This record gives sequence, structure tokens and C-alpha cells, in this order.
Amino acid sequence: MDKNEHFYLGTISRKFSFKGEVVLQINPDLNTYPKHIKSVFVDLQQKRIPFFIETTKAHKKNSIRVKFEDVNSEVETEKLVKHDVYVLKSELDLNEEFGLKDLIGFTAYHKNEKPIGKIENLNTSTPQAIFEILSEKGSVLIPVNEDWILEIDEDNKAIYFELPDGLLDLND
Repeated sequence: MDKNEHFYLGTISRKFSFKGEVVLQINPDLNTYPKHIKSVFVDLQQKRIPFFIETTKAHKKNSIRVKFEDVNSEVETEKLVKHDVYVLKSELDLNEEFGLKDLIGFTAYHKNEKPIGKIENLNTSTPQAIFEILSEKGSVLIPVNEDWILEIDEDNKAIYFELPDGLLDLND
């Protein structure tokens, strides 16, 4: 199956119960979790493995509790934690809108100055999504804040930020 047929739904942030439930941090690009979804794909060992959903329950803002069929213990759920979850695009009513996950691989700039580094990951397992950027000095973390984004240049794979004074110094 072609990975381009998939849409990033979220990341399993933690196990919830001893009966096989997990907490799914929902993709910040989605307004709500699409309740009609019956199956998803979990990125395990560089393969997307299908899982059928038994139940979903509201949890906290931007997250839900999910119980997968045939996942019935803490040991089984532990293997799923910190893995990305995808759904077939055909299952969703999506216009081909550009999302935050699409920024992975983009070069991040502060204003129009020299580059901060390349966006390596979008961490959505925290209450606020965070860009993880690999710079010359190491890892740089920048919270996702629309007010700080000046421009996204899809053609040149660049994102321009205007960051608060001292934010980049926190990462030193």
C-alpha cells in the first residue's frame, strides 16, 4: 500500500489502562477526531500495521482514548506508545490542505537571517505541539505558535519564524 494514501491522524502518547487502552494525541491540523473511523495504521518498525478500533472515548483536549481489537494488556499497549497513527485519506473528507506534519524536512529560519536548522519532527505528545529542529549546535525545540510563523515557503521548503527574544538561547 502506498504511504501517500495515508493521512497522519496523531501519535499514541501513552497507555491508559491495564486493559489495552491508549491515549491518541490528535493531529493538530484536525479540528476533531473523525468518529466514523473503524481502522487505522500504526507505524511500527518502518511498516504501517493495520489495527481495528474497538472503542473510542473522549479524553482531554486534542486527545482520545482508543481500545484496539486484540490489544488487551499493558504489555501489548506499551509496544504502541510513541508511534504515529495513520488513516486512509479516502476515509476522511480532506481537501488537500497543507498540514504541520508536512513541515518535517523544511529549513527553519529566524526572520530572514541564517537558518536555525532542519525540522526533524513534530512532537504532538505534549499539550502544545513542538517543532524539533536539528541545528549545528544540536536539538532546538520551538513550540508551534501561529503568531511566530511569518511565512511558509512550500516551493523552497522553508519556514520563517519571528521568535521571542531569548527563545533560541534556551536551547544552548
